[in-house]
Amino acid sequence: MHRLNPAVPKSDVGWYMEPEGLYPLLLRTWARYKLPVYVTENGVADSNDQYRQWWLEETMVAMERALAKA
Repeated sequence: MHRLNPAVPKSDVGWYMEPEGLYPLLLRTWARYKLPVYVTENGVADSNDQYRQWWLEETMVAMERALAKA
């Protein structure tokens, strides 16, 4: 199935940005391995810092949601 992403927000490399996508990834990883999951890098290509704060805040919300559910 082909998924059409919204036009914005996009990073400097033209990728649609969806920080909440980390949530299901963390849940699937925990369900499969039952081991601690370390997020060691989670940046965004944003040379003008237009989206960086939003990206980091929403990423932390996704991680907090996953911790609460796991």
